[in-house]
Amino acid sequence: MSKNYDLKVKIEKINSKAEGEAVLTSHFQNKVFLSIPYTLPDELVSINVKKNYSSVSINEILKFSADRKNHICSHFTKCGGCLLQHWDFRKYTDWKFNLLFNPIRKISPSTIIKKMQIAKHYSRRRCKIFVRKIKSELFIGFKSYKSNQIVNLTDCIILDREILNLIKKLFPLLRENMLDREEMLIHINKLDAGFDVLLEIIKDYDFNDLNYFNSFCNSNNIVRLSIKQKNHKSELIGVFDKTSLTLSANKIYMLPSPGGFFQATQFAEKVILDEIFLNIRKTNNLKILDLFSGSGTFSLPLLSFKHHVCSIDLNEDSIISLIKASKEQNIFNNLKTITQNLKKDKLEINFLKLFDLAILDPPRSGAELLYIKIAEAKIPKIISISCDLNTFLKDSKILLKNSYKLKSVIPIDQFLFTRHLETVGVFEL
Repeated sequence: MSKNYDLKVKIEKINSKAEGEAVLTSHFQNKVFLSIPYTLPDELVSINVKKNYSSVSINEILKFSADRKNHICSHFTKCGGCLLQHWDFRKYTDWKFNLLFNPIRKISPSTIIKKMQIAKHYSRRRCKIFVRKIKSELFIGFKSYKSNQIVNLTDCIILDREILNLIKKLFPLLRENMLDREEMLIHINKLDAGFDVLLEIIKDYDFNDLNYFNSFCNSNNIVRLSIKQKNHKSELIGVFDKTSLTLSANKIYMLPSPGGFFQATQFAEKVILDEIFLNIRKTNNLKILDLFSGSGTFSLPLLSFKHHVCSIDLNEDSIISLIKASKEQNIFNNLKTITQNLKKDKLEINFLKLFDLAILDPPRSGAELLYIKIAEAKIPKIISISCDLNTFLKDSKILLKNSYKLKSVIPIDQFLFTRHLETVGVFEL
């Protein structure tokens, strides 16, 4: 295909990208799979296909699916956050569950696959918001799908309503004070007492340039304001209240670092912690390795039950926060910490053999070399957590090839209407 063409295609299924998929036969009798967002199975769609199938755009949906529903959010199809709001919810949840169920059945037929746990609307408690000012016009929100265009956010069924209200209040403040062509990325985390806000700035900044934030913080429940310039570490501008976040287990709290990671929803956090404690409930004084520990979502509750925990993370601020929280709650004695890049630096086999259980919650790209090392060390039990299904499956295969059995797996849909699925797998020798 050397030119642009208009074609009529039938959507066969929703693929693993959460897009409608149509199948064409090329001039060379090869099958060509086209991904078309915001379409549904059995729909007839007029599309424009660019040269060599490099991109596809919708002209018109000629026949709608009986499973198409009215979407809830006014930004749907404009904002790139959600892809499947328009699908019958039961069909959507069946599709998402099968993203996990089908491949697990192939690689480990005896695994217990538990019922998918589904977060509620308005439950996401952390986000990254893009901001750009062009002349007198301000754009603040999420980006369009596969685009750098920012959609002004006035509605969202995923975000906590209080976060959405804060974003709306930020709009006039930033429109008045930001310079033309200025950009920033705003990290907003909802803590117990209010919001933790980290401003990620591209250009060099004088802190006096941010004076306009002072009164705004005091009147809008911002408990901490920090700034991060280019690739530098974050710097504190002000702390206005407590920066704790109560966890779902045993009334323990953590102290997230500025813009620090914790589970996107409290619901998913509770499901994961319940799953961890379900698998260690009959044992005491375990030696537990918490890899990619962050500020201690798992480490702190485990310490509160008197287990011995070694927490490892690359982010020094997160480790410092973990140590501080454990000392404040008198659970520090059984904690050891290491600041290390687990994606690059190898852990010694003799060190790994010291532990009864390893908990891994790596970044979306996974940690292949680390899984190989852990499998070699034969740690008796491994709990593997991932927000990317392909990564989870790849890492699972490493353990399965090294005599581990995947005892159980639980899917958690805390990323509604997307392809992303939080997954927790329990492996044993």
